[in-house]
Amino acid sequence: SKQLVVRSQDGEKTFNAAKATLSGYQTIADVKAGDKVAILYDEKDGKLTAKLVANHATMMKAPPPPAK
Repeated sequence: SKQLVVRSQDGEKTFNAAKATLSGYQTIADVKAGDKVAILYDEKDGKLTAKLVANHATMMKAPPPPAK
């Protein structure tokens, strides 16, 4: 299954990551225990569906968005 369990200050949450866009990972299987990730998700009927799973270290190395 393509489930992703994430621990945060708010507790543990389980996301369906089957259709998530990945940043810093090739597949969801590349996400390892202990990795720091950022997740954009939708919640419907109490179920969490990941839209984006990004490696935190990769995000921090990305160039800043252009100024407007």
